[in-house]
Amino acid sequence: MSSPKEERWTRFSGNKRNRGALEPLVSCSHKKNRDMKILAMEKEVVGFRKNELDAAVLENEAMRAWELLQSGTFREMYFRADRPAAILILECDSVEHAKSVLSTLPLVRDRKIEFELIPLVAYPGFQRLFKK
Repeated sequence: MSSPKEERWTRFSGNKRNRGALEPLVSCSHKKNRDMKILAMEKEVVGFRKNELDAAVLENEAMRAWELLQSGTFREMYFRADRPAAILILECDSVEHAKSVLSTLPLVRDRKIEFELIPLVAYPGFQRLFKK
């Protein structure tokens, strides 16, 4: 198991030509205190149409999302039923760290998509049921 100070690496590159190049894996999976869940909701980027993306770009995006899911940083991944937009649940140390993780997605890096990040905490209301 990696220590928190070790940098983890993965085989990924944002373009087909350099696929297989080693790049740092920005992930929280090696840390034990990943207690912050973050809801990431894709926002529309003005002036960009998703139907203009080619298959290679979408394949690279899917590959990176798969890597982040396998690392434990992406905990859940969805698409909205009412429009084409991703909804992600991340588990990270902070909102800033989640921004860093999301910036490794090719579509975010190329400013084709953006995310609104919402930090979540556990629902505290059940405490009311167990008062002494």
